[in-house]
Amino acid sequence: MLIAERIAYENAVEDCIRAVSRATDGNEADVLVDVFRALRSVMPEKSVRVLQPVQVNYLEQLQRLAQRAWFDKHGHGSGLSGVTADAVAGIETPIGMFRAVIWRRPWAGKRGDRLCWSTEYYLNDEAIVLDEIRAAGLAKGVRQRRAEAGVLPRRKKKEQAR
Repeated sequence: MLIAERIAYENAVEDCIRAVSRATDGNEADVLVDVFRALRSVMPEKSVRVLQPVQVNYLEQLQRLAQRAWFDKHGHGSGLSGVTADAVAGIETPIGMFRAVIWRRPWAGKRGDRLCWSTEYYLNDEAIVLDEIRAAGLAKGVRQRRAEAGVLPRRKKKEQAR
């Protein structure tokens, strides 16, 4: 049930409770008729459909905030790395406070030594992983790495033409 539908439902129930409490003041025989009238009065003539709200990508917003916080704290061009050179950022979501602790760490790749970002995520001060973030609806379109997704590398155009 969407939030707007839930609010409309709760308002209708409250109106019905008020109507029943007014009707039971002395004449219980007419209670069912009054409840039915109250229900009909809160029902719209046309069914109201709330379109799917625009999904906010809280994960992307948090990652940007965390990197900005790291650069504000340590500066651009800084060669700092490790968990001692971290930064914390947070964003309020409908299901609680979503925080990230971010730092850079050394990484040896094909093109030499580099620095990459490492991040730990917390929802209401409890550690949370990307699958849980995605399941909670805080991330929209989180990419999967090729190895995890089981996707084979693309073929070259000459091989596809054969």
